[in-house]
Amino acid sequence: MWKPFAAAALLFLSSPARAGVVMEMEQGAGGRSTIALDGDRLRVDVPAREETTIFDGGARVVYQINGAKKVYQRLDEASARATGGQLRSAMAQAAARLPPELRAKLEAETAPASAPAAGSPEDWTFQANGERKTIAGYRCEGYRLLRRGVVQSVGCFIPWSTGVVTHADMRPLRDMARLMEQVLAAMVGGSGMAAAPRRQLDAVMSRIDKGPGVPAEIERVDADGSRHLESRLLSVKREPVPSSRFELPAGLTRVDPFGGR
Repeated sequence: MWKPFAAAALLFLSSPARAGVVMEMEQGAGGRSTIALDGDRLRVDVPAREETTIFDGGARVVYQINGAKKVYQRLDEASARATGGQLRSAMAQAAARLPPELRAKLEAETAPASAPAAGSPEDWTFQANGERKTIAGYRCEGYRLLRRGVVQSVGCFIPWSTGVVTHADMRPLRDMARLMEQVLAAMVGGSGMAAAPRRQLDAVMSRIDKGPGVPAEIERVDADGSRHLESRLLSVKREPVPSSRFELPAGLTRVDPFGGR
């Protein structure tokens, strides 16, 4: 689960019909998605999976909606802290019933000492590679994305200076990534279970906070040098986004993160 900021800020403070940004993306094997950004709010729709994510930065809450099942989850730090305690208690009880060798392996894999540091945007660097493309009607510039000196991906970025999308527009993506990291920490603490999701969040943060522009295309680079599409921008429009798009739809049933009701 887990796609991004002074003149543009004035747009958000002007009127109820202020212009937001709507982007359509191709998410590799995940199909197409639509991202609507407006002030401190965000909505991501993935039609192929009938999934929607809504982030309200003012309330500091994320709603994850499954349209096919007509259910939703509410994620916030307070509820994550409460359910996290239940999760850790259940895991401890389950581990106690395992054979000694399996219990030792589980404890080693989930121990805080085995979890790499979450990292920070400072761990990432962007190196221009000279590539130029036109994506979604805009010229973008190529970069290698390195984490601690190792190439993780290559991307083509539409410079912030063009004003197509600004840092201010991307604020809710950045804020949601930070909230989800706090939710994750409340859920599993320093457990090694948090390592992989935190690396993914770290990558999101780096592209938003340190990236040279809005990512028009990102390709993952494997150890053998092969590239695999992660995301590509298909269209981007600046237009008013109705407030109703950021509201939880009626007729849904709330479920907890573990499937309970």
